Amino acid sequence: MSDELDRILDALPGVAFTARADGGVDFVNSEWCVYTGISRQAALNSGWHKCLHPDDLNQLLENWQVILSTGEPCSMQARLQRFDGHYRRFVLQIKRLDANRDGANNWCAVGTDIEDYLDARPEHQVDATSIIDSIPAMVSFM
Repeated sequence: MSDELDRILDALPGVAFTARADGGVDFVNSEWCVYTGISRQAALNSGWHKCLHPDDLNQLLENWQVILSTGEPCSMQARLQRFDGHYRRFVLQIKRLDANRDGANNWCAVGTDIEDYLDARPEHQVDATSIIDSIPAMVSFM
């Protein structure tokens, strides 16, 4: 990847990586390193696999192969392990970059932590109606 693209990816507020046409990761941004606690060098090629939740790895790798074969952008969820061992859910958006000099396509992925958003969904929130129904008195809204 170019130094300019590397600087742009390092400025993003989420985890990001680029991959070669064969799917091997060739760059991870500094946010990836800070979040996972592993060095850029350790994350390259397939080193990033160790950052994924074991229950998510096979499905993510299957999806990755589909993306590589079709060339279509994709969005998927996976749990990434934080430096302290805790897993959080991320949505990964993956898109093909313009073809490089030899005509092969490279890839870029950006991950956004969605754990807090998912925890705040309505099914995780207390239902006001059920609270009101449990009050042993008549309640009226005006």
